Amino acid sequence: MSSLGVINGTFGGDLNDYHEYLIGYSSSDLLNMPTGTNGFIEVIPYGYSLVMQRYTTFGTNHVYVRYYYDGSWTSWYLVSAVYTYNSSTNSLYITG
Repeated sequence: MSSLGVINGTFGGDLNDYHEYLIGYSSSDLLNMPTGTNGFIEVIPYGYSLVMQRYTTFGTNHVYVRYYYDGSWTSWYLVSAVYTYNSSTNSLYITG
């Protein structure tokens, strides 16, 4: 993959293959995305062997992060979402 920087428009394929810096809009048919929702993908490398991918969904604005280190990707982690507290069950629910 060439060094693209910012991608104008959508891109596809497998997110596992993106190791170079880029910011772009992703369609929902990408492989290895955290959710089936369209959104923005940011790839932030520190060399080739240490990479962070951050995915922000449209509509819900959920933010997911994962890392590439030592030859493999971590799982996606939800790091930002809208929560609602239900006092009757003493529970938090993702609502947005």
